[in-house]
Amino acid sequence: MFHRFLLVLVVNIFLLCYSGASYALPITFDEALHGDVDEHGEQTFNLDLGRNTISGVSTIGSFVDNDSFKFLLPENAVGRLSFTIDLVRGSDKFDFSSTWEISKLLPLVGNCIYTCIETFKPIAGEVVKTGGSPAIMPASSTKFSELGLLSTGLYSIEQTGGFYMFPHDGVLTYEPTISYRFSIDVQSVPEPGSLVLLSIGLFGFVYSKVSRKRVGLKWAKRFFNA
Repeated sequence: MFHRFLLVLVVNIFLLCYSGASYALPITFDEALHGDVDEHGEQTFNLDLGRNTISGVSTIGSFVDNDSFKFLLPENAVGRLSFTIDLVRGSDKFDFSSTWEISKLLPLVGNCIYTCIETFKPIAGEVVKTGGSPAIMPASSTKFSELGLLSTGLYSIEQTGGFYMFPHDGVLTYEPTISYRFSIDVQSVPEPGSLVLLSIGLFGFVYSKVSRKRVGLKWAKRFFNA
């Protein structure tokens, strides 16, 4: 009877570890379908398990449309960011670059009795140039592709600026435009406390099986020695 109880305990702890919070479907946001991404970064996307994608179009010509947004990585989860960008060009040739930065919201160390100030700390950035692969931002030491796994928290992705030069004839017949796509693959991570409970349950289950086996051998020896 005891080993059945332990088995039920192990199964319940296992489900507790891997169920976590209740997740919905991953986000798929496209500016063309769901509206403009605000350049002031007011939009916050609550990510869920799976591949979350945020895509849009940005312009840095006479009409500036820099895109910025925030995303929240849920508790007991990690995420991996990937970034693709395409330069939308017509017949004109021009020099063009676009700078992007990702930051994480961190509380400042200090006295938080009355107020606790929080700030976004830059953790990676890239410069995208015409005719070349993304380059690292001077103010950052990490590219998006080298970030590794992101932990739980609130992040900000900001297009910090752009640069372009007019063609040799001085006539720009279209706006320097880029299309971008951010993908964040989110997966759940069991809580440390749940892992400890799972280990205890497994140990108890194995111990009960070994104990029952030893008791069975002891009674068998008594029976054959009688």
